[in-house]
Amino acid sequence: MLKLTRRFLALLLVPVVAVLVGTATPAQAASTYSVNGVTLNASEAGLVGYINKARTRAGLAPVRVAAGTTDVARRWARSMAGARSMKHNPNFASQVAKAGSPRWTKVSENVGYASACSAKQLFDAYMRSPGHRKNIMDRKMRFIGIGSVDRSDRAWPCGILYNTMNFVDSYSSSYGKPRVAAWNLINY
Repeated sequence: MLKLTRRFLALLLVPVVAVLVGTATPAQAASTYSVNGVTLNASEAGLVGYINKARTRAGLAPVRVAAGTTDVARRWARSMAGARSMKHNPNFASQVAKAGSPRWTKVSENVGYASACSAKQLFDAYMRSPGHRKNIMDRKMRFIGIGSVDRSDRAWPCGILYNTMNFVDSYSSSYGKPRVAAWNLINY
């Protein structure tokens, strides 16, 4: 989890989420869903659905998928998948500002990976991590950028799901439509 505020510009790091074994059925790599005018792949749509279900149960407003913030998250998820490593995007706050949120006062980032068999496994791992859960359940966060890449890997029966979530408290629709398409299974 990475959290920044303009007021404090504090960097908070918590352990990254890694789930090594999948037990559910494989995700459908070719499935896409439209949420707030943004086309999401199955993993992205699943994660947003789980997030909003948890927020609604807690009496919080659901987060809205933001096109520009999703572009930032997708670029970072693709970068992690290509490098086969997981780390926070050191520039996500400035990138989010340029991608439709120039007036943000609070942003945060979750990154993780899990078996691509089920986005639910990754969501559950995020929710078990206090810092990641705090980002997901933060009532000030109204928008989300979501990026997920399912990457094939011989050691993982369903492949690996790399994910980035960028949360932001303000967003301008003047950014327009997403410029980075959803990725499905990548065979490196």
